[in-house]
Amino acid sequence: MAISSNTIRRSNIEREKNQRLLTRLYTEWNRNKYVYVILLPVVAYYIIFHYLPMYGVIIAWKRFTPMGGIWGSEWVGWRNFENFFKSYYFQTSQLNIDC
Repeated sequence: MAISSNTIRRSNIEREKNQRLLTRLYTEWNRNKYVYVILLPVVAYYIIFHYLPMYGVIIAWKRFTPMGGIWGSEWVGWRNFENFFKSYYFQTSQLNIDC
C-alpha cells in the first residue's frame, strides 16, 4: 500500500502548524516569564488551600474508615444523605442554622 502525496502534504502541514505553535508559545513565555513567576505563588495558594481540600469532600459519599482511608473505604452513594435527612437531628440542625 503506497502513501499518497496528499497524505504526506497533510502531515507536513500539521507538523508546520505544530512547530509554529511551539515557536509562538516559546516567544510568549520569554516575553512574559516574569509575570508567570509572579503568578506562581497565587496559583500555588489556590491549589493548596482551595483545590486540594476538595479531596476530603469525597468522604460524604463513602463509609469512611480510618484504616481504609478515603480510597479504601466502601462507596455508599446517597445513603449517608438519606440517613441524615430522615434522622431526628436534621430538623434540630436546621433550626440551629436558621437562628
